[in-house]
Amino acid sequence: METKSLLTVRDVAALLKLDCGTVYHMVSTVNPRLPCLRLSQRCLGFRAEDIEKFIADLVRPADKDLADENVRLPKKTVQIRAGRHK
Repeated sequence: METKSLLTVRDVAALLKLDCGTVYHMVSTVNPRLPCLRLSQRCLGFRAEDIEKFIADLVRPADKDLADENVRLPKKTVQIRAGRHK
């Protein structure tokens, strides 16, 4: 049986570029959005493949209408104030 080490909250926070508190919030029992293993009441572990799947599920495919050549996006307008520049 192959054993793989589990990721810690700090590891997952670094992977997702989030604060550790945000990771704890994402695994809260009220609204769990991040898969984890509860090793005890205060100890969490994460499987790397679960985190990779979580990230992959967040990626959205490009909207078909935006990819269509006939669709034009509005140009962003910028207002420039007249005045002297130093």
